[in-house]
Amino acid sequence: MATITQFSDYEVDSYTTMIAAEDPVDIYFPVLPDPVEDSLEFPIALMLQGAFLDKAEYSNYASTVASYGFVVVVPNNERTIVAPTGDSLSGLLAEQQQVNETLTQMLLEDTDSSSPVFEIIDTDKMGLLGHSFGGAAGLSAIQEDICLLEFCSEDEDYVRPPELMAGIFYAASFRDTFTEEALPVNNDDIPTGLIVGELDGVVPSILSEESYDLILNPPKALITVEGANHYSITNEDNPLREPSRSTLDQAIATETIARWSALFLRAHLFEDEAAFEYVYSTGDSLDQNVTVISQLPDVNPGSISVIDFEMADDLVLTAGTIITDQFEGLEVSTPDNPYGAMIFDSAEPTGGDNDLLAPELGNVLIISEDGDSNDPDDNARGGTLRFEWDELVNVASVGFLDIEESGSSIQLFDENNHLIEAVDIPSLADNSIQEIILGVSEIARMDVTFVGSGALTDIALTTDVVVSTV
Repeated sequence: MATITQFSDYEVDSYTTMIAAEDPVDIYFPVLPDPVEDSLEFPIALMLQGAFLDKAEYSNYASTVASYGFVVVVPNNERTIVAPTGDSLSGLLAEQQQVNETLTQMLLEDTDSSSPVFEIIDTDKMGLLGHSFGGAAGLSAIQEDICLLEFCSEDEDYVRPPELMAGIFYAASFRDTFTEEALPVNNDDIPTGLIVGELDGVVPSILSEESYDLILNPPKALITVEGANHYSITNEDNPLREPSRSTLDQAIATETIARWSALFLRAHLFEDEAAFEYVYSTGDSLDQNVTVISQLPDVNPGSISVIDFEMADDLVLTAGTIITDQFEGLEVSTPDNPYGAMIFDSAEPTGGDNDLLAPELGNVLIISEDGDSNDPDDNARGGTLRFEWDELVNVASVGFLDIEESGSSIQLFDENNHLIEAVDIPSLADNSIQEIILGVSEIARMDVTFVGSGALTDIALTTDVVVSTV
């Protein structure tokens, strides 16, 4: 079966069918030019919408998510609940059990030769999406040990299916029905993301931020869309229910929320390295409309070591030092540059390299332009930093400063000099800082190639492979 390894921009089609207790559902799916030849399968993304909002309100959002390689399911779920006031509320209200109902329906759709999504669904993988009430229902569905009254299904107990692998929700918070106290989200290592609108007047961003802090297990991410309000995810704003007006164009806001939703799911359902880097490292620098806070799983205590170029064993490193064999068991060289790898103090740039100013980093490693230790200066034409270890290592991550030009890369080799992993380094801007998560084991050599100016800030090694928990 072919796999999807890059961001995709598929054309999208949709159709309407019925699910569970005769609830209508809209299904958005990528269109394959030749389904038989392409032989691709796409995970399910279930969208749990806000209270009393019809599925059609999310057509723009759902179409955009589907274009990244998902079969997006948006059902209308009619039911009655009892509000904290004791009043009954009837209408479109999401609940936990929709997760299992959707899986059952999509298994049928995938095996029905008359279905538009016949044999293109990866029924072993599901991601959750949600808005407001539906987002809270999604946070509830990720957990098995708690069921808030308004999200529980009356007829049967909810059992979280193993196919549920990640969830990301807009304008959502997880709180006690009666006290409004924020509750812990015991996500059992299921990657969980929250997207918030800066100007949300219905679920203020501080409430989602409290819930983010209470998500117990990373990976997790909090993505704030500047200028967005509660209804920036729907096709149109809702002035009757939202007192705050968005300052971000509705189409731009919806695309932004959908893109970050899709890439979060791609990072964890597809094991998509580029999507993972975008969400957890580079995306907030590339997208002027968002800010991101995230947390990845900690490495086992004592299992990680970081080469940060401040010290080599017991030797204090100073600006201008040529690095060769100061680190035990490691040889550093520049195979295409005679002047070598040199320590550069990013807190006090020299050589006119103000684009390498980063006081919080201190020492970084550059390819020297001229070998002058009295005036360290990186080579504007780039080159290769080569790291060769005496014993095999597991490379968890590598940090970079000031990667401005596209084409820079990391190449990882085994003990037989076979290339086993190649990763592009995103081009950002002057003084930009980024960390590339690798999680690649049994490495004997690493080549870092710059096409222009730039510096390496650190190398994290671990006795256990650090991965993105996808």
